[in-house]
Amino acid sequence: MPIPADNTYSLCRECFNAIKFIKKGCELCGKPLPEIYHEQRCPVCEDAEYGFDMALCCAEYTDEMHRLIYALKYGGRTYMAADLASIMADKLEYEGATCEIIVSVPLSKSRLRRRGFNQAGLIAEELSRITGWQHIDAAERLRDTQFLSGLSRHERRSELSGVFRINSEYKEQIEGKKILIVDDIFTTGATVSELARILKQEGAARVYAICLATGRNIY
Repeated sequence: MPIPADNTYSLCRECFNAIKFIKKGCELCGKPLPEIYHEQRCPVCEDAEYGFDMALCCAEYTDEMHRLIYALKYGGRTYMAADLASIMADKLEYEGATCEIIVSVPLSKSRLRRRGFNQAGLIAEELSRITGWQHIDAAERLRDTQFLSGLSRHERRSELSGVFRINSEYKEQIEGKKILIVDDIFTTGATVSELARILKQEGAARVYAICLATGRNIY
């Protein structure tokens, strides 16, 4: 049966209801907080050092979110970028967050050739269309990194050190601006943190991040 065109995010009711949207998240990393937890920051972030000022995560990384992200990322369903961007736009509106420029987390040239597109870039372009904030390909990934799953926080930081560079043609555009980094999955935040650090080195005033999905911290 065809899904009605006016369904939220073009999802059937069962799939929509399966998504666990994050309404109460850590004020720093954006991961979900238990309703009974009274602090605004999760224990993991009490002594964490991130390059970004704040991260927003839209939903928990459930089977349904995994299916949606991977359908775009590895299934080639690029049309889904518009609906995933709508999820992000609604989260930004819910949190009252505003920025000036959108920067997507880049892929390496070799990985981009293999996949044919950067899923974060496609989502960022659609988010730019919705919000009116400019999307620029300001960042470049200088080399492939090993997959970060399974690495410790320290190992991820070490693996990502020196991996990003800001293209010189965009340096004036980011100087003094509020930047929003777009990525699909937030695990420890190491990737967006490293990119945010480089953006600030190049003069960005504040850097935020938004990701579609994240897991829960265990404490």
